[in-house]
Amino acid sequence: MIIVKKRKAHGHGQFLDIDLIAQSSLLKDVNAVLKCTVAVCVLIMVMVGNNILFSAITVVSMAFITIKIGGVRIATYLKLMLMPLVFIVLGTVAIAISISKNKVGIINLPLFGYYLCITKYGFLEAFKVSLNALGGVSSLYMLSLSTPMYEVIEVLKKCKLPQVVIELMFLIYRYIFILLKMQSLMHTSAESRLGYSGIKQSFFSFSHIGANLLAVSFKKAGDYYDAMVSRGYNGNLNFLIEENKITGWQSIYAIAFFLFMATILITFKLKGWGV
Repeated sequence: MIIVKKRKAHGHGQFLDIDLIAQSSLLKDVNAVLKCTVAVCVLIMVMVGNNILFSAITVVSMAFITIKIGGVRIATYLKLMLMPLVFIVLGTVAIAISISKNKVGIINLPLFGYYLCITKYGFLEAFKVSLNALGGVSSLYMLSLSTPMYEVIEVLKKCKLPQVVIELMFLIYRYIFILLKMQSLMHTSAESRLGYSGIKQSFFSFSHIGANLLAVSFKKAGDYYDAMVSRGYNGNLNFLIEENKITGWQSIYAIAFFLFMATILITFKLKGWGV
């Protein structure tokens, strides 16, 4: 068994390197197929169950596994959760708000002769959708923060996913971090030149960084492709994988956790709680 020392979360500028966090996770030596199975099963239960209380328990339990058992710092985990949370909230605003000529909600904001109404049903439905989405995100974070990307790719290969899909997924994943690093460097450079000293200057810097980033992305794409070819790339991405066997205790823990979550979901459904 390989003992991995816990390291501090590594960051490049304004973002965290998820791969390095996964490499430092105390769950790294657990079999990747087992972790993927647990994450996917819980994700399916969240989607099928569509239960507020179960989603809340999923968020808490997955955070406990990732932080307490996996060894990820709380600040790092919260910072990572903040990014999807913003998109989830913005995406569910439309569910909570309705437009009416009359005051029909608990909150009614006048707008050009109409009212933007937030009804009790709309608010609860938006909260339910948001919590379900967070439950799914926390399940996938448990997997991504404890399993390096190359191990996830190996699991997908075992599932007979088309090779081209796997390679595109990996290249897009890596390229996102490359662009984030370039954007961070450009932002720091503009900030050091007082590029964000005012609203007008901020918009100017933002637009120019976006344009430069587009140009740099094309150049970097060519450079990294040449680098891959020089290292023997022939159309297939191959990784050196260290096979971690599934131990008896790992199987017991995984089955016990799955039964625990399934029991909670069935109980809530039968009792009518959190619907």
